[in-house]
Amino acid sequence: MKIPADVKLTEEILREAMGLLEDMRSRMGMFEHQHYAGLKRRFEQHSCINEGLRLALNDIETEQKIMEK
Repeated sequence: MKIPADVKLTEEILREAMGLLEDMRSRMGMFEHQHYAGLKRRFEQHSCINEGLRLALNDIETEQKIMEK
């Protein structure tokens, strides 16, 4: 069975988001900030992502801002 490209993209972005969540347990460095920004841009370009994942990425961004203070 062929998997639609949107589903593959969603799975890829979800895997990256999960990896970033794991990285949030420790202080984020410059690489993680850049990686997150790139992921966020890619995410915003694809409206096929469900609202739950959108909220999870927003939580990461909020946590990132808290850690920067």
